[in-house]
Amino acid sequence: GSDDDVVRRVLAPLLEALGWETAKLHGNVNIDAPIGGRRRKIFADLVVAPESPVPPESAWIVVEAKKPSESLEGASDQAWSYAYALRAPFFLTSNGLQLRLFRSQWPEAPQELLREEIARLPSIRGELEGFLRPLAVIDDCTRHRFPPLSGFVGDLRPYLNELLGTLRRPNAIPRRVMMDGGRTMGIGPPPFEPF
Repeated sequence: GSDDDVVRRVLAPLLEALGWETAKLHGNVNIDAPIGGRRRKIFADLVVAPESPVPPESAWIVVEAKKPSESLEGASDQAWSYAYALRAPFFLTSNGLQLRLFRSQWPEAPQELLREEIARLPSIRGELEGFLRPLAVIDDCTRHRFPPLSGFVGDLRPYLNELLGTLRRPNAIPRRVMMDGGRTMGIGPPPFEPF
């Protein structure tokens, strides 16, 4: 089988069984991803994101599928770059025989949460649901301070202006030092303009 077969026969049905609506599963999503220090147009095999008639620009989960004859070793780096481009808190890789699930943790390396044979997934359904059902993903985003996609539509200006007012106070944002490729950079608060 092909990677499309893995998506269609294994991964999409798995995500639907975990509670994701079919309308939130987007196949072959065209994204602009950082690969090898350059931005390239590529296709993510499957993206779990809010329902939309246009390709999603952000996601909850990015899925990279491989053929059953292919190894998953290089797939996690590929999926991580796609997850970065779509600001997805989770990504998973599968070749239809194995499944690997990761939490995106920029700028740190991703955290592998699960590595399992597909045939064994029914025996670990509770653990899988604990990571991938919709409410678990949103809860994990909140606990790990990863901004969840809530589908909120409304005017955020009053909230943002109040937040900016708080940040304008002296000492509201402490000066910090960050390493960038061996160089030390001082980082302070950026200039703020009302929305």
